[in-house]
Amino acid sequence: MRLSAIEIEDLTISSAGGEVLTLLPGGAVTGSQLRKTPPQQAIPVALLFFNIGVQMGQLIFVTAALSLIWILRHAALRLLDAAFVKWAFDRLDGAIAYAIGGVAACWLIERTTAFFV
Repeated sequence: MRLSAIEIEDLTISSAGGEVLTLLPGGAVTGSQLRKTPPQQAIPVALLFFNIGVQMGQLIFVTAALSLIWILRHAALRLLDAAFVKWAFDRLDGAIAYAIGGVAACWLIERTTAFFV
């Protein structure tokens, strides 16, 4: 969800010192900081570090998810029949793949229709 400048200004409050603070997630940002544009030479570095941060977050998430699946699979193998565990996790893998594809399709439709609306 992208916020326009008008929506961002609607999410502001004034502090006791007269400074305008936004109610956006991630902490308070002064209204004057929202209106400032960074110098042109700083934009590539900012985009680079933003992208590095996003990629690191994705790697951490995937590592945590795979670790959880590995732990669950080995715990189930100790408690249940191996053939049943293999069958169940094969079905679970398929369900997860369809869920990821469904979310991706929804995002694609949402973002594509945003160009035309």
